[in-house]
Amino acid sequence: MVLKNITIGLVLFLALPVKVLCLSTADTELEVERFFDSYLAAFSARDVELVAEKYFLAPMYLKTGNEMVLLRSRENVIEHLSSVFSALSRQSYSKTEIVTKNICVLSYDTAIVSVILRRYDSEGTVLLESGASYSIAKLGGHWRFPMAAVHSPELVVSCGA
Repeated sequence: MVLKNITIGLVLFLALPVKVLCLSTADTELEVERFFDSYLAAFSARDVELVAEKYFLAPMYLKTGNEMVLLRSRENVIEHLSSVFSALSRQSYSKTEIVTKNICVLSYDTAIVSVILRRYDSEGTVLLESGASYSIAKLGGHWRFPMAAVHSPELVVSCGA
């Protein structure tokens, strides 16, 4: 009888965190979506300081084309973003739109966002269509990107089976 009660108690104890995690998945997904959408707005506005301060987590790995870049510090992030935004300005960059967005919640404090994006110039011409995937971690109560990869649109990550 004592063993049966211990077993029942252990099963209930182990089931509790799983149930709490399942209940919070929708909330976590909404938080991640809001974070990503606000990042996209800051990126489209070419706000180097805001993106470096609020979204990118240094050190950060960034995979672009055939290059893997390690942004070791906030200063490296600012240098990199300044270079990216300068190149976009030369192309008359106007905005980025998300064609497809998949949010994969891994836990209450980690997720992957994988997108197909289009960048447009000021006349509405598509400059680029690409895939991009971002790992997202919640540290100290704030979501940040510790890693991002630009890739083919065909390689966008989907969640589940």
